[in-house]
Amino acid sequence: MLLTQLVNKEKVLRNAEVEWTMYPKSSTPKSICYILNEEFIDLINDNLNISAVITPEQFIPLFTKEKGIFLSDSPQKDYYNLHNQLARMGKMKLISDGKISPHAQIHPTAIIEDRVIIEDGVEISAYTIIRKNTVICKGTSIGSFCEIGARGMQNIYVDGDIFNLEFMGGVEIGENCEILSHAIIQKPYHAYNTKIGRQNRISVKTSIGHGSIIGNYNRIAGNGTLSGNVQIGNYVKMGPSVTISDAIKIGNFTRIRLGSVVSNNISENSDVSGNFALDHKKNLKNYARIRK
Repeated sequence: MLLTQLVNKEKVLRNAEVEWTMYPKSSTPKSICYILNEEFIDLINDNLNISAVITPEQFIPLFTKEKGIFLSDSPQKDYYNLHNQLARMGKMKLISDGKISPHAQIHPTAIIEDRVIIEDGVEISAYTIIRKNTVICKGTSIGSFCEIGARGMQNIYVDGDIFNLEFMGGVEIGENCEILSHAIIQKPYHAYNTKIGRQNRISVKTSIGHGSIIGNYNRIAGNGTLSGNVQIGNYVKMGPSVTISDAIKIGNFTRIRLGSVVSNNISENSDVSGNFALDHKKNLKNYARIRK
């Protein structure tokens, strides 16, 4: 839709086609974002997927002529209002129609919302909830009392008040995964997926935050907490009660030992432990020194 069809025409200095609200690094064409300072201006100008930007007046001359311009005294608030408006118009759908395989095994107490895709050989156990915009690929099993596609705790404040957003994201779970009981996988409010790759084992009471990307062949032990937008590589092993903070990247073949709190990126083939997590051998040496 044209921006002038969605907002006050007097505020639109340059018109553009807009279909999605998204971050400045959006990979989705016809996206609109907002800006509060100069930090992301170059990124927005270089990103062909960003068709328009909501901006205060002082930054207008800094944008290329190809970008649509929505002039705003409160870009953040106008952006969130536009996001909710598009959502309530039925736009930004990741899945239009759901499909559940007749060869899936779904417990009668499970709740499956609309716009869900469940493939052959999937097993869903008792009292589990599968929210809309979820894809579960073949051979995956979901334990009891799980929630897939839960609303994430993305705290959005405008002028000191909580702003209630429509959550348009989803969850995609790859083939032959095992997700054990009471696990929670959250969706983002933007229209993209939290992604779990193939052949992952995610143990009991694990929470995976909105927008995270989990690679393949990983083992996440019980009570793990992965905050929003975490990126996990392949063949990673996490012990019980590991906590990983927002947007951290974990390399392939890494081991994170029990109870570790990870607050920095971890390179591949690492072995870390502790709070905050450091190289495991160094932690053992430090512990031995303290004990003497």
